[in-house]
Amino acid sequence: MDVIRQGFIAKWGKVPVLDTYRQMAIRQQKRKDWNACVWWCERGLARYGNDAAREEAVEDLVQRRNRALVKLDGRR
Repeated sequence: MDVIRQGFIAKWGKVPVLDTYRQMAIRQQKRKDWNACVWWCERGLARYGNDAAREEAVEDLVQRRNRALVKLDGRR
């Protein structure tokens, strides 16, 4: 994925929407696997870095991660 990300940056100067991370976060939310949801969100956020073409994609992952963290805190 690092090579693909570099290609995006070289061609467009930004990273386009990466639906895979959002889709997997949603899938883990439905399974109530909050640790996996956090993992997928953070992985997606790491891929975007500060180079996201659409800020709302980053905001969505941040919100999903934060909701999953609240769920995890409620279990402790």
